[in-house]
Amino acid sequence: MKIAIYKPGGSVMVWGVMAQLKVIDPSELSKYVKDGWLDHPSKLLSSEVGDAKPRKGRKLKAESDADKD
Repeated sequence: MKIAIYKPGGSVMVWGVMAQLKVIDPSELSKYVKDGWLDHPSKLLSSEVGDAKPRKGRKLKAESDADKD
């Protein structure tokens, strides 16, 4: 049986994250993990948390009205 492995930053959308996807034999897994591949798509989400830039939110109405004065 083959298994899928994942690496952030590719052309395939996996759980809302762009990733590289490769199908390999289980005997090759340790070699790929050493090269930065992930054995489960949920690990893509945790690797993206540190890479994401914080977004600027919209100003509240009171703050935007105060800027007009």
